[in-house]
Amino acid sequence: MPPCPWTPSYQPQPTSVESATPEHQTSHDSEHTYHQVKEIQKALRRELDGAWVKEEGGTFQTHLERIVDSRYPLLDAQIDVWLGNYTGYSAQNRWRYIPYQPALEKELYAPFVTLLNDILTHFLLGPTSQNQQRLVVDTHRSPFIHHALDAAHEEIVKSSPDISNFGGPSATKTRNIATMMGYPAAIGLYEGKLKLTPSLNQAEREQQPSRRFVHIPLFSDEEFRVLRFDCSGCYYTNKLNYPQRAKFFVKLVVSFGSFDEDLIGYDTSIYWDWNTEKLFLRVAFPKRYDSHMKGWKVDLNPMVFDLEDQPMFSRHTIRSRGTVCWSATYHGDQYIIKDYWRADGRPSEIELLRELIRMLTFEEDRESIETGRGFPQSVGMYSDSDASRVLGRFYIRIVVRRYGDTLEKASSALQLLQAIRDIVLGHREAFLNRGILHRDISFNNLLLSPYLEDGRGVLIDWDMAKKIAAFFMTEHDSRTGTRAFQSVKVLRASNLLGHHDHLDDLESVFYVLYYVLYGFDTVGRRVPADKGAIARWEPPGKDPQDLADSKVAFLLSPALRSLAGLIERLQGFFANGRLRSVQAAFGVANPVPFPAFDRVQAEADYQTFIDFVDVALTRITSLPPTQSAPQPAPPSTHPSSSHSPKRGLDDVKPGNEDETAAANGGSPSTPHEQTTTSQYFTVDPPLALPRHRRRTMVHLSAACARRRRKENLDDDYVEGNRRKGKGKGKRS
Repeated sequence: MPPCPWTPSYQPQPTSVESATPEHQTSHDSEHTYHQVKEIQKALRRELDGAWVKEEGGTFQTHLERIVDSRYPLLDAQIDVWLGNYTGYSAQNRWRYIPYQPALEKELYAPFVTLLNDILTHFLLGPTSQNQQRLVVDTHRSPFIHHALDAAHEEIVKSSPDISNFGGPSATKTRNIATMMGYPAAIGLYEGKLKLTPSLNQAEREQQPSRRFVHIPLFSDEEFRVLRFDCSGCYYTNKLNYPQRAKFFVKLVVSFGSFDEDLIGYDTSIYWDWNTEKLFLRVAFPKRYDSHMKGWKVDLNPMVFDLEDQPMFSRHTIRSRGTVCWSATYHGDQYIIKDYWRADGRPSEIELLRELIRMLTFEEDRESIETGRGFPQSVGMYSDSDASRVLGRFYIRIVVRRYGDTLEKASSALQLLQAIRDIVLGHREAFLNRGILHRDISFNNLLLSPYLEDGRGVLIDWDMAKKIAAFFMTEHDSRTGTRAFQSVKVLRASNLLGHHDHLDDLESVFYVLYYVLYGFDTVGRRVPADKGAIARWEPPGKDPQDLADSKVAFLLSPALRSLAGLIERLQGFFANGRLRSVQAAFGVANPVPFPAFDRVQAEADYQTFIDFVDVALTRITSLPPTQSAPQPAPPSTHPSSSHSPKRGLDDVKPGNEDETAAANGGSPSTPHEQTTTSQYFTVDPPLALPRHRRRTMVHLSAACARRRRKENLDDDYVEGNRRKGKGKGKRS
């Protein structure tokens, strides 16, 4: 979403997830936190590099004035009268209260606040506006708390915008301005400067989930400049003399504080009801899916959805798709409403979803950023730094049924593998039979499904997908998706390797499966991964080539051969097939062209992957069932002090988990026995699953422990060789 004063509560993601939009770095990730505001600003500068667009002549100013005139046709004459009577404006075309050439920036704040409030009070706040409020406040000494995602550890990151404009109804659920000072209630910000240059202010990283764009005015004693931030970056005006152009300045102030909140960038289809203090979405969709007819019908009657107060997910960046996902209820049924900005040139997710799954309804290309900025579609937007083309975007809304949790919440190994199998089957159906490739397989996009007709697992978020017939490399195709789960070939990003294909997606599914088995305990809680493969994939901003090297080592690591059978087979599948082809294409002496796509081979690839999963499922289902499952025990916050967690895990033999538990001082039949905790799994009772399911998880836990110990030795061996240049390395 575009930068706004506030972002709603964020649902934590796994630490390895860094969503990389093509071609530029992002300031949104769940691992990189910030100690100071200047660190946030540094991240934003990287994100917005090449995305600053300066108006030609006065085109942006003309566009802004045209919008205000269309909404307030009588404002021109009203301003003339007001300027003639206002004591704060002189006949010499000066604002009397604004100090001329102040020594300090803060000397501008109080008089500018007075001027803004005088304008809003006269033109907006009257007897007809009793239920609507606007208040401009000097906030340069009022620290506002940043979004929790920014804060490092337990620290709180704060900043103080120079001047803030507060009010509702879109920003907050209450009418009382006095009790809600802070970023959540700010509809606009003003930044004072002694000299005007386009820059990032202290709050621009924060967002409001229903904000399409935001205008940030910069002002000095005589000059004024408007910066518009949206999901394509920043578009800004030339400097203007606001005492000399007083009428235009007043129009801008009225526009930026307007009660017509479409003018200030809100999506007004999402609104607070002040009587119920609930959030709603009201819109007339062009078509909706009829489950009885099994098809689409035209129905222009408005639909009203109850929304949760905070979105399930909100993209915490300026320049991006700006994805926001809302949990919604309509006629008692649960849905997900997904809003985002599709990049110009990318296919619409809507057409793909209509082929793949049932949507309830949708809105396609609701508006475009180029139109919002006043650009004709044929002209295009270009960076002020290198004259490169800046991508336009189109606003899309999709309503789909709500699915379940991510895979780490599976209640058993059986459910996890059934979900993986159904996801791969669904991917095969989409790719081979419908010609659609997902291209963004990640932890957050593989979900458990409560709807049996859709399978036990489901693949979501098809906005990066592509039709096979449209396969071609463009400047926007590189590094598509979430880097931590990308294939080695995609990370190499070389034309020698051909297009993103089905095996790249299957390799990503493998990494997600490994991540779930290795990165969460048995009740789905994230555990530290200080060593091992995951730790090397996780750092945000990691160079794609370094990440690819790490995954090559992972696929070739002999230590991993001791892991559970499924992981071992999948490792060999990708190492002996795809990885060899990638390495051969980079051969110095005799490079081998990367194999072209072959449908027969693709069918075989899918079947091989599914066969491996089926073998594991057969082993699980062949285990003897228990008469009853124990009740869940409260998870212990500390491992048992009677034994070593590593030794307890490593000593577990498949099929002997009960004896091992008893040997460690616990009773396998006692639901409240103490837990054995490894870095990767909590063994026994927090699982509180039937014995045959616990046995499978313990088997995986033991394998993980053995794999970790051997991998650490292997890491030290490699590191020792690197330092010495030869010979064996030593353990530190």
